[in-house]
Amino acid sequence: MALSIARLLLRSCKIFTHSSLLLLLSLGWVQPPRAQTVMTQQEAIFLNPVLANKSDLASPPSRWSVSTLDALQNLLAVLDHSIICTIPKGITDAWLHRTSQEPSGQWPELTTILVRLKRSTVEKFCPPGRKPQEVEEELFFYENWELEACMDGALLAAQMDRVNAIPFTYQQLHIFKRKLDEAYPQGYPESLVLSLGYFFNLMSPEDIQKWNVTSLNTLKALLKVSKRPNMDTKVVTLITRYLQGSGQLDKDTLDVLDGFYPTYLCALSPEQMGSVPVSLLWAVRPQDLDSCSSKQLNVLYPKACLAFQNVSRPEYFRKIEPFLGGTSLKDLQVLSRQNVNMSLTTFKKLPVKTVERLTVAEVQNLLGPHMADLKAEERNSPVKEWIFQQWQEDLDRLGLGLRGGIPNGYMILDFNSRREAFSGGTPLFASGLVLALTLVLLVAGTLN
Repeated sequence: MALSIARLLLRSCKIFTHSSLLLLLSLGWVQPPRAQTVMTQQEAIFLNPVLANKSDLASPPSRWSVSTLDALQNLLAVLDHSIICTIPKGITDAWLHRTSQEPSGQWPELTTILVRLKRSTVEKFCPPGRKPQEVEEELFFYENWELEACMDGALLAAQMDRVNAIPFTYQQLHIFKRKLDEAYPQGYPESLVLSLGYFFNLMSPEDIQKWNVTSLNTLKALLKVSKRPNMDTKVVTLITRYLQGSGQLDKDTLDVLDGFYPTYLCALSPEQMGSVPVSLLWAVRPQDLDSCSSKQLNVLYPKACLAFQNVSRPEYFRKIEPFLGGTSLKDLQVLSRQNVNMSLTTFKKLPVKTVERLTVAEVQNLLGPHMADLKAEERNSPVKEWIFQQWQEDLDRLGLGLRGGIPNGYMILDFNSRREAFSGGTPLFASGLVLALTLVLLVAGTLN
C-alpha cells in the first residue's frame, strides 16, 4: 500500500515510474524482492540491470554511481537539496560531462538538473573532520568548495596574521573574504581592520565605507600596505573614514598622509580645513577639489593665495585656478587686469554672486579669446545671472548675440535685491516716464 501511494505521489510530479521506483529502492524504503513483484513490464526492462548491481541499492546517495544517475533521469530535478549535496563530486562531474553533450530536446528537464548538480559541486556540506580549528598550511590543499563549507569567519578574524603569512591562492583569499563578510555584514570591527594587512587590497570602497576607523595606528597600518603613491579610490575612502571618525588633522596625521595626493580634502569640514597647512596645497591637483563645496573653497582659497604668493604671475594663476571657487570680487578684478585668459570651465566654477558684479569689460579681460564661448552658456549659471545684470547695449558691443540684458532707458524694480532669469520670473522693467506717471497717480490717489 505504502509503495503504491509513494509511486502515485511521484507520478504526480511527472516523474517516470521506473525512476520513482529506483529512488525508493536506493533510499531503502522498498526491498528488491518486493519491488520485483509490483514492477510493470516496462519497469522490469529498465530496472533489472540496476537491480542486478546490489551495491547501488544497498548504499545511500553518497555511494551512488553514474548508472544510478542515469536511471533516476528527470527525478534529479526534484530531489531534495540535502540528497543532491551528498552525491560524490566525482560521480556528478562525470555524469555532467557526459550528459551535457546530449541534445537538450531529448530531455526537457536537463537544464534544471545540470544547474542543480553544478551548484551542488560547490554547495557541499563540510565533511566530517575537515572543519579547521586554526588557520594553517593544510588549508592551502583544501578544495574551494571545502573552504566554502568548512571555514569560519570568526576563526579568520582571530588569525588574520596567519592568513597573510600563508601563500593562499587568489580564489582562496576571496572565499575567506566572503566568510568575513558573512560574519560581519554591518562592517568589520576596528580590531579586525587593524590586522587586515595585505588582505586590505581585496576590499572595495563599499566595504571600507562600512568601517569605523578612529585609530591613527589603523590608518597607518593600512596605508603602509597600499600601493604608494597611487591614490586609488579605496585609499581615499579609508582616509575619509578616518577623518570622519576621529575629526583630527594634526601633525601626526599629516605625517602619516605624507606622500599621498590630498584627494581627501573635500571630506574635511570647513573647521577641519582651518588646520590644513599651506604647504599641503602644493600637492593639490584640480580633480582633488571637484567635490568641494563653496564653503570649503572659501576656506582653502586664502590659504592657496598665501601658499603661491611668491611664484611668477603665469605660474600663480595656474596654481590658484582650482581654488577660484572661493575667490572674491576684488581678486577677480585684479586678475582681469592681468590677461589670464581664463577658460570658460573655470569661469563657470566662480561664485555666482561674485560673477554678477563683474562688468562686461572685466569679464572680457578675464576670458580673453574664450569670450566667444559665453554664447553657448547664456542660459546656464553663472553666465545667465551675469547677463541679466548687464546693460543690453554693452552686451551688443561684444557682437556675440547675447540676449537678456537690461534694455536701455529702463529702470530695474528690484524688490528682492535679486532678479530671476529664464528659469523663473521675468525681471520687472519700467521706463522713466511710466515710473514717474505711476508715482504721480499713487500720490494723487492717496490725497483723495
